[in-house]
Amino acid sequence: QVDLTITAFNAHHATLVGAVGTPGRVSLTNIPLTLIDALNRAGLAEGADLEGVTLRRGGRDYAIDVTQYIERGVRRQNPALRSGDVVIVGTQEPRRVYTFGEIGVGEMALSARDMSLTSLIAQRGGLDKLRADARGVFVFRAQPGTERLSVYQFALGEPSMLVLAQAFPMRDGDLLFVTRDPITRWNDTVSKVLSPVVTTIRAQAVVEAVNN
Repeated sequence: QVDLTITAFNAHHATLVGAVGTPGRVSLTNIPLTLIDALNRAGLAEGADLEGVTLRRGGRDYAIDVTQYIERGVRRQNPALRSGDVVIVGTQEPRRVYTFGEIGVGEMALSARDMSLTSLIAQRGGLDKLRADARGVFVFRAQPGTERLSVYQFALGEPSMLVLAQAFPMRDGDLLFVTRDPITRWNDTVSKVLSPVVTTIRAQAVVEAVNN
């Protein structure tokens, strides 16, 4: 009678590369190893983007957003690793928005993934009480892959609009403009903001923006 004991598992492994603390192979045993477990073992490098993880399996690449599992428990965003898998952890790119008009001219880093318009205005120090018109808060947003620009107007003097502004997530590259008078200076505002290559302006309702 012979008793066998496994002292090490070397036949099966996955590989972690990119923005991880200890890149390289991780052994797979008879106990399933999830993506998050593997990342915890390897550690994350500074600037690691958990929303931009790529799982390469069987010649195909799968986009993984680990934050969806952490925040909402979406299990498919934390798969069990298989032998031969390659996990690629990307690096976060700086996300910025630009402000001008009666709120000051400058740029700000988006400190949170779902930073709202209200939070951005608060971090910027609020609207100029003497010069700004609360009805004239505009967000200009380029549409990826097109020459279109979406323009959202917020009349923050209305309570219902304040609620919508809190639910409106800012995106990388957004332009926030606060004017004195949103009606008489509208054409002037557009002519200053738009690039000559932009040929179409598509104004949308704020409710539609929030739903998207």
